[in-house]
Amino acid sequence: MRLSLSFLFLLIISTNVQAGQWSVTPVRMDINAESRSPIVTVNNSAKTNLKVQARLMSWSQDEKGNDITEESKDLVFFPRQMTVLAGDERAIKVGSLKETSGALEKTYRIFIQDLPEARKNQDKAQVSFSTRMSIPIYISPANPVYNGKLGKIVSDQKHIIVPIINTGNTHLTIRHISVVGKSKDGEELCRFSTDEHWYHYVLTNVTYTHQIDIPECSSTQPATFKIEVTTDPELQTMITGTIANLGK
Repeated sequence: MRLSLSFLFLLIISTNVQAGQWSVTPVRMDINAESRSPIVTVNNSAKTNLKVQARLMSWSQDEKGNDITEESKDLVFFPRQMTVLAGDERAIKVGSLKETSGALEKTYRIFIQDLPEARKNQDKAQVSFSTRMSIPIYISPANPVYNGKLGKIVSDQKHIIVPIINTGNTHLTIRHISVVGKSKDGEELCRFSTDEHWYHYVLTNVTYTHQIDIPECSSTQPATFKIEVTTDPELQTMITGTIANLGK
C-alpha cells in the first residue's frame, strides 16, 4: 500500500502545470528490536528523472492534539538528497546509532519532497508543483501499553465536544467516532459518525478534542447521546461515554 499524497504546492513561474508521478512505501515505519533500520522506497513512475530531498523532524502534539514538528538529529538517514531515474526506484535508510527504546514511545516524521528543476529558458513563465510526503516513524517503548479514555464530554446544544485522552505509553490511532441518540428507554433513535476514511493519531499523554455537530435525529429527540470511539482495528479497542441531550 502506498502513501496517499499530501500536496504542498510551491509556485515557480512556468508555461504549463506539471504534477509529480511518484510515490513512497511504506506508509509508516516502526523502529524496534526486530526492525532497527527501516527503509523508505521512492518510486518514480514518470518519464523524467526525479530529484528529492528528505528531512527528519521530531513529532509531538499540543494540548489540542495539533501536530508540532521540529528539525531533529536524533536519527540518521541516508541519502538526504538523491535523484531517482525515470521508471526506477531508490531507497532511503533510516536508523539509530544507539539504543532507542525507553518508557515512552518516541515519534518522528520524515518529509520527502521533490525538487522541481528550473527550466534553462528563463524567458518563458513556468509553474511547477512540488509534492511533499510525510511518513510517521514510531520508536517502540520497551513495554508497550495501549490505553485511552474519554474526558468530560460537553455539549452546547449544537455540538458535542469529545476529549479523547491517550493514557498509554504508545500512540493511538482513532479510526471511528460514532454518536448514538437514544430514548430514555434505551431505544436507538439515530446514529451519526465520522467519515469512513477519517482517522487521527493521538500521541502518548495527549488529549485530542473532537467536535461533532448534532443533527436532527427524528421527530422524537434523544434523551441521551452515547459516544463510541474505536481505535486501531487490530487492538479491537472501543472507548465509550454518555451525555444527556441538553437541547431536548
